[in-house]
Amino acid sequence: MDMSKTSQSILSLFKGAVCSAKTAREIRSKLPRVNKVTIYRNLENLVRSGKLRRISLSEQEFSYEPAKARHHHAICVRCERIEMIDACKEENFSRYLKKKGFVPTYHTLEFFGVCKQCLTK
Repeated sequence: MDMSKTSQSILSLFKGAVCSAKTAREIRSKLPRVNKVTIYRNLENLVRSGKLRRISLSEQEFSYEPAKARHHHAICVRCERIEMIDACKEENFSRYLKKKGFVPTYHTLEFFGVCKQCLTK
């Protein structure tokens, strides 16, 4: 399946960034000529196709990052800052789940709280 020009433009925004998580609002600001509905539709298609992963910031707001990113997140509930967490003991969970007869296909882990900057305000 060919990717739309909008989807290609969205994916290009993630290239080269250390922490590349972006909200739809940030993506829209970088692609001002593309209407809001088209941005959201393409984000949804990129998530479904496995190219992007959606990170919940709240019940109604999400951030997006490349699906191949292998880390977890600490998300500030005040400013929505996202910190990457590289520590993951996935093999421990996989062994435990295997003993239970469960075969995971993917996992996510997000911590929600208040970041250092917001605590000092």
